[in-house]
Amino acid sequence: MHIENTAQVAVLLATYNGAKYLSDFLDSLCHQSFKDFCVYVRDDGSTDETLEIIQSYASKLNLHLLRSSARLGPAKGFLQIMREADTRHSCYLLADQDDFWYEDKIQRAFLALADQRDKVLLYCSRLEYVDKDLQHIGFSRTPRVFTFENALVENVATGCTVGISQRLCAEVVASEPFDVIMHDWWLYMYCTAFGQIIYDPNASIKYRQHSNNAIGAATSRWDDFYRRWVRFRKREGGVHRLSLQSKAFLECYRERLRPEYCEVIERLTKGTHSLVGRIGLAMRPPVYRQRRMDTLLLRCLFLLGRY
Repeated sequence: MHIENTAQVAVLLATYNGAKYLSDFLDSLCHQSFKDFCVYVRDDGSTDETLEIIQSYASKLNLHLLRSSARLGPAKGFLQIMREADTRHSCYLLADQDDFWYEDKIQRAFLALADQRDKVLLYCSRLEYVDKDLQHIGFSRTPRVFTFENALVENVATGCTVGISQRLCAEVVASEPFDVIMHDWWLYMYCTAFGQIIYDPNASIKYRQHSNNAIGAATSRWDDFYRRWVRFRKREGGVHRLSLQSKAFLECYRERLRPEYCEVIERLTKGTHSLVGRIGLAMRPPVYRQRRMDTLLLRCLFLLGRY
């Protein structure tokens, strides 16, 4: 299915049992200073009042509810919305159902991307951590670098702050990516390999921390270390299984990737089958994370083969 729409900006929203906070998010869209946008919504089989809430905003927002016949999960769900959205929008903004956007969120992303639709660009911003009642907790860290060697092992482009150019959207959905941990991570990898990152150091959304949110904001240095270690050593979702995602990326884009990028991925994937390879990765890692502590933890995971 392909829906035609001529709005400048497309907001892409994937929902699943989001009734608790969805109205807050949709209200924040209604109060945007930039009005020339539409919202594509794909629901992943909600059993609560999510669909009823969405339909109640039909008179307030330019909504397009996409048909869905199977559960896809968040990564494949967002990629499916990207495929079905009209190809003529200037830019495409990813949205989470439980966050709250600042009034100028869409305008800032649009100004960064609108005149560059033929370039491979990804816009992302800092975010404000809030509790379930939208009360301030803190702000996310500002990334130091945006490189392919970082993108393979860490995503710093938080999906709910991300906007992408028309060309980036078209190129990614044309390649049918697989083994994607998360859609926003794949987009970050793609842009560090073939395009450019535009980072906004000012927060653009209120990012809820609640019981259904797996990230959470650490409250102390030890808490920060412990949370990261727990996330790193798991095998489902998050940073783990990044070797499979890197391998999938290489298989998708080998002919276009720079030779040194291919070499980095090959070192990562070969290490999963060889103790010698893992020791080499731990001693001289070809990749790094934003924080030195995280890179140290990554070296440990290389030795353990948990990546």
